[in-house]
Amino acid sequence: VGSEMCIRDRTNTVSALTDGELITAEGCTSISDVNGNLILYTDGTTIYNAAHAVMENGSNLLGDESSTQSAIAIPKPNDPNIYYVFTVGSNSNPTGLNYYTVDLTFNGGLGKVVGSSTNLVTNCAEKISAVLKDCLTGNIWVIAFSNEAGTSAANMTTFHAFEVSTTGVNTTAVKSTLDFSISDFSGNLKFSPDSSKLASANGTDGLFIADFNASIGEVSNPVFLETQSPSDISYGVEFSPNSQLLYATTYLSSINPDDVNGPPINLSLIHI
Repeated sequence: VGSEMCIRDRTNTVSALTDGELITAEGCTSISDVNGNLILYTDGTTIYNAAHAVMENGSNLLGDESSTQSAIAIPKPNDPNIYYVFTVGSNSNPTGLNYYTVDLTFNGGLGKVVGSSTNLVTNCAEKISAVLKDCLTGNIWVIAFSNEAGTSAANMTTFHAFEVSTTGVNTTAVKSTLDFSISDFSGNLKFSPDSSKLASANGTDGLFIADFNASIGEVSNPVFLETQSPSDISYGVEFSPNSQLLYATTYLSSINPDDVNGPPINLSLIHI
């Protein structure tokens, strides 16, 4: 989560951790502190702490490991001890968008989930993303996709953006309703590193890219991209670090994506 203009050091190396406990069918997320130290990771149902143990109160979350993007972890601005874990359900487990608060002052810095979950959207697609609002405040937008009322993952038209600030999570959404509807709940949702674009893969409904106004949390000007044949399913999207390229993956609808060998993947490269 961040804007490229806020990144101060690109020279640090990354060290892989090979002793993690998470096994997931699809979605997962992890987050580290500003020094790159692991804080937590989750599949949307269970949160593991930095010691690779289940975090206190971190079980039975309302996400789903078979959701495309089952969860995302967000730091509370200007508070190194508080993190928020947002989860989304799946087509078979339509729990919507919820969030949990993690407080690292407990258990010797390993943290625990405090309080109960908060529901933000009753039902939504299997996708969630987040992006920095600006460098000055450090506020972050967390966004999900649903119908305008936030009650159905069929005929989805509306992005629901929630702002995370020093006062916590604003539970009142900024809504952006588009002039078309999506009924396929699968596929990834990603922001460009410079916060100006949003890309959404939508299974059999294809892939679109849209403008994002980070100052107000608004999505606009969606454009569908031709990256697949009618028999393909759009699933993965990711922007390049300079926000100039978009990578998109599709797979054949005739192949079971849960097959142990995985489906054949087609990769498209789009210049923004």
